[in-house]
Amino acid sequence: MRLLQTGDPGGASTILDALVAQHPRNARLLVLLAKSQLLLVQIDSAVAIAQRAIKADPKLPDAHCQLGDIERKAQRLDAANEAYHVALALDPDSPWALKGVAEVCFLTSNTEEAERILIPAIERQPANPMVSLAFARVCKKIQRVEQGIGSLNRWVGNDSVDQASRREGLFLLGALLDSMKQYDDAWNAYQRGNALRIGSFDPARHAKAIESRINAVNNPLSPDALPRSTVESSLPVLIVGMPRSGTSLVEQIIDTHPDAHGSGELTDLARIEGDLNAELQATLNPRPLVELSNEAADTYIGVLRTHSADADRVTDKNPFNFERLGMIDRVLPGAKIIHCMRNPIDTCLSCYFSSFPGETTFTNDPEHTALYFNQYRRLMEHWKQAVAVPILDVSYESMTSEPEKQIRAMIGFLGLPWDDACLKHHESGRVTHTSSAGQVDKPIYRSSVERWRNYEKHLGPMIAALDDA
Repeated sequence: MRLLQTGDPGGASTILDALVAQHPRNARLLVLLAKSQLLLVQIDSAVAIAQRAIKADPKLPDAHCQLGDIERKAQRLDAANEAYHVALALDPDSPWALKGVAEVCFLTSNTEEAERILIPAIERQPANPMVSLAFARVCKKIQRVEQGIGSLNRWVGNDSVDQASRREGLFLLGALLDSMKQYDDAWNAYQRGNALRIGSFDPARHAKAIESRINAVNNPLSPDALPRSTVESSLPVLIVGMPRSGTSLVEQIIDTHPDAHGSGELTDLARIEGDLNAELQATLNPRPLVELSNEAADTYIGVLRTHSADADRVTDKNPFNFERLGMIDRVLPGAKIIHCMRNPIDTCLSCYFSSFPGETTFTNDPEHTALYFNQYRRLMEHWKQAVAVPILDVSYESMTSEPEKQIRAMIGFLGLPWDDACLKHHESGRVTHTSSAGQVDKPIYRSSVERWRNYEKHLGPMIAALDDA
C-alpha cells in the first residue's frame, strides 16, 4: 500500500505477486495487484487480475471498482460505468464507486447524472476524500463551486488522510479558487499540493542528460545512430512539446478528421528505445543494424494499428517524445512531427498547476519547471537542425487567434484532404484522460492566453530562470 501511494507500482507488484501466490483467492490482494498493473499500464493483465478478484468475491465492491478504473483507463467507458454501478448496487455509499461514476460523467459531459448521484452523496459524506474529490471534479459544471471549495477544505489539511488524496484535493482546490479569481488563495493551494509530490528534480543532471541526447548521433551504440529504417510508413503522427502546450487540443482536432485517429498518450516509443539500447549494448550474436530499425518500426506501427485498423494517420500525443526525435528520425522516417508551442511562462505555470501522474518531478517547483523548459527548447532547436523527419511548429496563441488558418495548415502538413469537421472538434464526443479533459470539449478560447499575469507577483524565480530567448 505504501509503495502504491508513493509512486512505486513495480515494487508493490513484486510483493503482491508473492502474496497472491500464497493466497490466490484473496480478493483484496488481487485488487491491489490489479491496481499495481494498472499503474504500470499493463491493461490486459490488470483486467484479468481484477476479474479474478471478482470471481473470488463477487460481493466485494472494491473489486468491481478496480475493474471500472481499468476500463476507464482503457477508454471503455460503458464497461467502466457498468462496473461502478455494480459496486454501487452492493454498497450505495461506496466512495470509490461514487468517484468512478462521477469521473465517467465528467468525461462524457453527463452533468445531470453527475449531479443526481453526487449531491446526495456529498450531503451524506461531506468530508469523505473520495466523495469530495468526485464532487470537486464536476462542481464547476454543476455551478456549486463554493460548496466544492468548502468540501475540500474540510480535509485537505488533515495529515491522517493519505498523501495522494490530499495532493489531488489541493490541486482541485486551486482550480476552483482560480475559477473564482481568488488568485492568491489558489496559488497557496497549488503550492501546498506540489509540496506533497514525491521525488525531486536535479537540474544539473537533467542538463547533462540533454547534452548526451544531443551528442548521441556520434555514439554508434545509440538508437539515434541507427541506419534509417526502410519501413517508410506515413501512419505515425507524433504530437510533442512541453506538457500543457496544446497537445490535447491538436490531437482532438486531428481525430475529428475521418481519415485520422487519435490514440492518446502512448508509452511504446520509450519502451522501444529501451529495447534498442539493450540490444545495441549486447555483444553476442550482433544483428545487422538496419534489422533493428525495421523491427522497431514494425513494432510501433503494429501498436498504432491496434488503435485503428484503417486510419491513414494515427497520432501519439505523448509530449515527452520530443526527447527521442533522434531515434524517431531513424526508425520512423515517414512520420510527421507536430511540435506544440506556447508562451513559456504560461506553459510553466500550467505545468506547476497540474497534478501529473508519474515522475514529472520538474513541475514540483516553479524555478525547476523553467529550467526544464530551457532544456526542452534547447533540444528542440537541435532536432530541427539534425533530423530529416518533417516538424511543424503549432503555436497555441496562433491557434486561439486564427484557428481556421492554423488548422488548415496542420491538416495540409499531414497530407490529408480538408474536412470541415476539423473546425468542430469540440462536438466530436471524444474522451481525453489528460489534464485537459475539461477543456477540449469546448470551442477554442483565449482565456488561457497570458494567464500568468494573474499570478505575476509569485513568479519572480520562474521568470528569472527562463532563458532570455
